[in-house]
Amino acid sequence: ITSHDSTGRSHDSITSNDSTSGSHDSVTSHDSITSHDSTDSPSTLPPPNPRHGSTKNPSCVDTARYYAIDTDIAAIVSRIDDDKDRSHFYGGVLRLAAHDFMDYDQNDSLDPMGMDGCLDWNSLSNAGLSSIWNEHSDLHKLYDEKHSDLSRADFWVMAANAVVRQTSIGGGLDLIDTFYWGREERDECPGSANRLPTTANCRQVEGVFLERMGLEWKDAVALLGAHTLGRGHIEFSG
Repeated sequence: ITSHDSTGRSHDSITSNDSTSGSHDSVTSHDSITSHDSTDSPSTLPPPNPRHGSTKNPSCVDTARYYAIDTDIAAIVSRIDDDKDRSHFYGGVLRLAAHDFMDYDQNDSLDPMGMDGCLDWNSLSNAGLSSIWNEHSDLHKLYDEKHSDLSRADFWVMAANAVVRQTSIGGGLDLIDTFYWGREERDECPGSANRLPTTANCRQVEGVFLERMGLEWKDAVALLGAHTLGRGHIEFSG
């Protein structure tokens, strides 16, 4: 697991697995929190996030901690007897992290946002996520009781990675080799929900994933495929 300092970019990966062939395509999202050594950072990288409203410096994450969080997520799931509730938890954790990093805009040098542990909780785009992350929720309690030394942003990514692994075929989709720690969190991110794609048309997908986030079409397909995890509900997803 790698850490870097604040002059480069860190990368989170979501991997798509073809169960018939066993092949994997990596999908990389670019966090606005940056962390390479400046001597190794190419000049084409965007400037670091100014971290408006940052409240905590990230703690180191080692392999033991990474897998401890995976085990903790599995323990929460084991206590959920209802299939619909379990589905809501799995899908909600993944959506929590995705909606956090999907506000990244590589074209905004002042505040690119990205993975910072901050959402616009009042936006309809994030409807239902407050049931996953609130002071009474299992995920929030886990963070407060065992992992509050980590930044909220790093914790959300590791929780989402745990969901990906646990719901993959044979638990084989382990994203530990793609994980970078070092994101800082913020408490306010005005306008972040306005950067998320709407359901208006495919142009939304192109505008957000390709033009703003700098991904490719195969990456967009993989991210859209994340919606197959969980369940649709008018109160949570419109």
